[in-house]
Amino acid sequence: MGLGEILEEIRSVSHETWQLTDGALASSLLDVCSMIHDLEALRFRMVSDIDGRGAVPSGYTGPAAWLASNTALNNREAIRIERVATALSSNPHVRAAYEAGEISADHGVLIISFLERPPAGMPAEAAPAALEFLLDAAKDRDTTVLRGAISRLKQVFEPRRSTTVRRCRAQRAVRIHHSGRAGDSQG
Repeated sequence: MGLGEILEEIRSVSHETWQLTDGALASSLLDVCSMIHDLEALRFRMVSDIDGRGAVPSGYTGPAAWLASNTALNNREAIRIERVATALSSNPHVRAAYEAGEISADHGVLIISFLERPPAGMPAEAAPAALEFLLDAAKDRDTTVLRGAISRLKQVFEPRRSTTVRRCRAQRAVRIHHSGRAGDSQG
């Protein structure tokens, strides 16, 4: 059965949802969400392939322009799809985690962005461990958790602030502390 036949079968069932029992409706909804993820992963791969092969039909500047012109996608969404496809194609480990449904596409883009622009102090040999750490954080499905993991890695690998900056902050803290004590003793 080809992709077209599968999609036609889905279309024929989609108008009958009112006939499903509550349990069948809930189960079918999860199946549809899983299938949408699989189709989105296929779309990202195809966009990456059509761009990589230079197979965008003539007259279009890239896959996003072609998609926006020939589908119901608006320009913004078509551009987002092209950017995500490009990002996922740049890292096979992140792409595999996304295609397996372990992480979201947006989380994949955050991880790839970090790896493409790591902190200045992060040695190259730390990249595989950082990748695994971020993939584990992304599996939580909460963007806040992933952003926190990225922040922790940046704190670990960012070069320390200069001694002068730390000294100035310490002196300011001491002045504030002393000025607060002086006010207390006058009362």
